[in-house]
Amino acid sequence: MKKRNFLIRLTGILSILLLTALYMLLYFFPTVTEINRLKREIKDTRLKIEEFAEIERQFSFPDRKEREYFARAEREFKIKVAKVRGKGELARLIRDISGYFSDLAEKDGVVDLTLKSKIDEPAVTVRGNLKYRRTVMSFSGDLKRGLTFINHIPRCNSYLTPKQ
Repeated sequence: MKKRNFLIRLTGILSILLLTALYMLLYFFPTVTEINRLKREIKDTRLKIEEFAEIERQFSFPDRKEREYFARAEREFKIKVAKVRGKGELARLIRDISGYFSDLAEKDGVVDLTLKSKIDEPAVTVRGNLKYRRTVMSFSGDLKRGLTFINHIPRCNSYLTPKQ
């Protein structure tokens, strides 16, 4: 009887040890190894980012031509920004933009173009004192013509409204 209880206990302990060893071999050690590998990759990536940032700082040569180019781009940007002073001018601007999109849609063969913009909706600040209002666009038609229309949209001017 004592030998039998001893063998049962010994078998139970050995089974638990065997299960623990299998768990460690099949799950725990591979997981820890993978975690350590990912940590090394993260460290290597951070080092590469620091190295590339240092290289970029070394190759940055702001010269007179570059400053002139950015100043000219800033002037052109300010010229293209529409000056809007109130809801009446905003409504006119939205009508003009809608007309532009309608003409573009007609030219590209898109039908049932709908543009919606709520004048009373609060505008979101973009850059400094510039804001934008969301415009929702929907249309139907041939997929190829629709994609052509979508590709033409970014070529139009962006209209931003000054903060009131």
